[in-house]
Amino acid sequence: MSLDKHSETYLTYLQKVTLHSSYFSSESAENKRRIKSFERICFILYAGCKDRYASRLNVLLAKMVDVIKKPENVHAALLILILFAVRILILRLSEITLNQLFIDTWPMLLTLLMQTFSRKLVRVHIQNEISKNPNYLLAALKLIEMISLNNLNEFANHQWIFIADYFGTSITVPEASP
Repeated sequence: MSLDKHSETYLTYLQKVTLHSSYFSSESAENKRRIKSFERICFILYAGCKDRYASRLNVLLAKMVDVIKKPENVHAALLILILFAVRILILRLSEITLNQLFIDTWPMLLTLLMQTFSRKLVRVHIQNEISKNPNYLLAALKLIEMISLNNLNEFANHQWIFIADYFGTSITVPEASP
């Protein structure tokens, strides 16, 4: 079988897979299965031609939304892979398809990125491995960099949240009065 045949089969399988824990499997086994599935999806997307899987994006996005809805309950490696998958989509989609994709997914990604860099998230989930994982923060920074380099329309309105130009500017904090 060729790679295209395998990837089509796997993406069809993805439609049937749910990302919710089963009553009969442990949470760690479920996390490992979900991580392995997203690793395979990332490889398939990266190995394919430009816009090869554009027709199947709705299935992938639905699975990603299921995970992103509650980032505090998800393994950090899975969130890293989701951010990585978005970076791969930026590389493998045409400009028109990519802009349409970001119109649909930008609110979800913006919320996730804001939660990632929020001090509140770090304080609330200090026992959670996500807040302790520097690779998760690095993955989010890589995604922001890739989005800003591609000048995506949806990001332009919110770029000021993540990127500020302080070259040649000095920032002083006023002294607090007693």
